[in-house]
Amino acid sequence: MKDYRRPVICLLLILLSVCRAQNEVQVVCQSESVVVEGDDAILHCSLRTTVSAVDGVVEWQRPDLQPKKVHFYRNLVDYNDDQNNIYRGRTSLFKEEMKNGNISLKLTGVKLCDAGNYTCFVPTLESQYNKQSVQLIVEKVFPEPIQSSWRSWWFDGPIGGLIVLIVVAVVLYILKNKGLLHWGREVNGDPQRNGTSQNSIPLLNRNAPPNGNQQNGTIPREANNAV
Repeated sequence: MKDYRRPVICLLLILLSVCRAQNEVQVVCQSESVVVEGDDAILHCSLRTTVSAVDGVVEWQRPDLQPKKVHFYRNLVDYNDDQNNIYRGRTSLFKEEMKNGNISLKLTGVKLCDAGNYTCFVPTLESQYNKQSVQLIVEKVFPEPIQSSWRSWWFDGPIGGLIVLIVVAVVLYILKNKGLLHWGREVNGDPQRNGTSQNSIPLLNRNAPPNGNQQNGTIPREANNAV
């Protein structure tokens, strides 16, 4: 008969390891956090199963820096004397939520140089799961192009209104010079309104002297011979 004791023992050991890992307190962090340059970032991390972290030790590190310490907490007090200078005054924990296992790190005024991998380490946990990493991704803010700013200043500001007035004045001036625009009705200058016509011929004055002209109401000598 085959000996089944060895496979059974291995299976039991695996089950015991899984049950023990589930019952152990673990540091569980969000894999990454994305933030825009200048905003505040939260590197989410907590203890599972949920236990209080108030009386424990929490250390946030960035392994690629020297010194690598980002924030250090122990028994209700922050100890950041040997903190890396680039994080000076910009880090904090959510102390009112640490009783629920929240050990997240808040980083204010994020800079591009803050991007990288961070490690949350709880040395007081007697577990192999006492640390985990979070990647912080910082997105650069691109300023509005200068050309757009100038365009907005020219067309949306007072300069834009002045330009519109100048253009309107030039158009009106051109139309006036070409006779396409009249500022008012010329009643006195219209011969038809005065009861006369440009093609009207003055009446002939038969009693006028023979050497007169049309403007004086007379008929030239050639016209008298024709009559």
